[in-house]
Amino acid sequence: MSLSESPTASEHEIRFLAWQEKHRRSDQLTEKMDTLEQLLSAESGQSLVFARTKRGADRIGKSLVRSGFSAAVIHGDRSQSQRNKALNGFQEGHYQVLVATDIASRGLHVDDVAHVINYDVPKMAEDFVHRVGRTGRAGSPGQASTLVAGPNSSN
Repeated sequence: MSLSESPTASEHEIRFLAWQEKHRRSDQLTEKMDTLEQLLSAESGQSLVFARTKRGADRIGKSLVRSGFSAAVIHGDRSQSQRNKALNGFQEGHYQVLVATDIASRGLHVDDVAHVINYDVPKMAEDFVHRVGRTGRAGSPGQASTLVAGPNSSN
């Protein structure tokens, strides 16, 4: 999948990026990660990436760091001090990307999140609303993208 320039966003832009299911799951995951990296490279502000599982969040975070992104990970298996360090670092601008499970979709108060990316489609529609609600707050512009590949694109 190649991404084209998107038109100037109004206050909020929500888009779904989908592609054909691959025969090999590894091809699908590689293409999905490449698409995520393209979205993040095109973003000048901070981004919040949501994964469905803790393992998936860790894998995405490690892959992004290997690719040169400043990224932190937050999920329920992290200690409170690790979660605080990741969240504070993101809020202070030390990290361009915060990768999270749904633990961060509710009650997470971070100003100026420019882009929310659903790496995995959430299981419940309500979770989608909470995830996307992390961007475009207080009248600021924001984008939300959801990556969809195949019938079960989870980690």
